[in-house]
Amino acid sequence: MSGFKILSGAVLAAALLAVAVPAQAAGPLTERTEKLKFETKKGKSFLQPGFALGEYSGLSRQSATTTSALGLYSSAKSKAEISVTSPSLGAVTIKCKGGESRTALGWITFDRDKLAYVCTFEGAGPEAAFTLVQSKGGLLARLQTPQRAAELQLGAVTLRAESKQVGAMPFGLTAGAVGYVIRNGDQDVAAVDLSGLSKIAYLPSKGAAERDAAAVMAVILILFMDNPV
Repeated sequence: MSGFKILSGAVLAAALLAVAVPAQAAGPLTERTEKLKFETKKGKSFLQPGFALGEYSGLSRQSATTTSALGLYSSAKSKAEISVTSPSLGAVTIKCKGGESRTALGWITFDRDKLAYVCTFEGAGPEAAFTLVQSKGGLLARLQTPQRAAELQLGAVTLRAESKQVGAMPFGLTAGAVGYVIRNGDQDVAAVDLSGLSKIAYLPSKGAAERDAAAVMAVILILFMDNPV
């Protein structure tokens, strides 16, 4: 009987260890993803530079306008046209600007502006869409990292992102978000660090189902001309 108890205890301990090891192996997001630097490349012109993020490359054209009156009113508008290509993704064109989203974002809890930053896609299927919403502007947004949330649907993958510190710096070189964590459901799968001179993306490993969508989302977030008002 005592031998049976010892054996049972050993089996139970081994089972518990087998369950615990994968959780420990998961580790921090930045250690279980591929770290990639967003690099600027020569493009078609000065106003349409190229970029590369790992095996993803393309061109971008961005613009932003800001209006203010006597320091009492201000507004900012941003738009972009981005092309992204990779062996697994193919060629996708993304057009982004302020507008109304067709995506329901009931999971966002903060008080947000009525208009969102929305993107439409060419070459990625009729359901592909991206929406980024911002917390309402004000003093608080200028004193801390502004709240941002985004959702991307690309093929069968839907990802969500929320502004969050990813790198060592709790503040960035500009007034926008310092970083984003990207999730697939409840699992953190990618991240973007915007706090330094170099913009860094942490992507799922090559071959992962979310890699293409995470890369596209990272490119959009990196190129978004964030300007809290």
